[in-house]
Amino acid sequence: AEWGHRHYAFYKFVEQDGVDVSTQPAGGISKAAVSHTGKIPTPATFAYNSVKTKMVSTSAQGPPDGSTWQWFIIANLSLSRKDEGGLSATLTGDKFQAGWLKTPDDTPDEPALKQRKASMIDSILSGKLNAYGLQRAGVPTGFKHRWNYSDSTWGTAVTKDTTWDEEKQDDRWTIKVSFPSWTDDSQEPGTYLIIADQKAAKMNKNQYDTKMTGFQYLLPTEKPEEARAEILQHHLKKHYRPPLSETPLGAWLVKKPKLAK
Repeated sequence: AEWGHRHYAFYKFVEQDGVDVSTQPAGGISKAAVSHTGKIPTPATFAYNSVKTKMVSTSAQGPPDGSTWQWFIIANLSLSRKDEGGLSATLTGDKFQAGWLKTPDDTPDEPALKQRKASMIDSILSGKLNAYGLQRAGVPTGFKHRWNYSDSTWGTAVTKDTTWDEEKQDDRWTIKVSFPSWTDDSQEPGTYLIIADQKAAKMNKNQYDTKMTGFQYLLPTEKPEEARAEILQHHLKKHYRPPLSETPLGAWLVKKPKLAK
């Protein structure tokens, strides 16, 4: 794949829950050159934390306050220049429920989460329904949510007036997030593949505290879908299904002492 000339990285990084992140440069924005060798570029990491509020309030209490939804998001972030100057952004893609914690004291099942996320990338690549997603109850297919997200930052960008629309599918939610104000002149317009975890902790029946962390890859302008599939396959192997030789078990097998005859 042709990866383009530049890839802008947002490396102001906070420790990420549920995301296996390689060591990244610290402090502001880094402009990393990407070669034309077909190699997968090093992704930028980002954090996006915001309080989301239902556009239409509900009187139904639902699950208890303090419960947390664990989401896995695979989507495209499109950055474009506005006629009046500045940038706007739109995030469109898929949101899978990877887990749920009833109380703040509950501990996530990390091995199970890892397997589920791997299966969700498989579903994106194959176009097939996700078995775990099909088991998620709650609202019927076709149900829609609309949220206002509080002003925040995405990496080094300042976001304002953000709205998040989502619709329940059989095994996932489809999302469209609009960032009409995305303030960061150093970012390059284009389309980025986002692979991220989002935790949504219930504050009350109409508000959730959300924390998203993840990876951001700049897609090429030529054959972006092919590049997207290559990146997802690479990400799957690197973070969720590494070769045996790169696992602790594989390392032990290589180094284990030989038994005396």
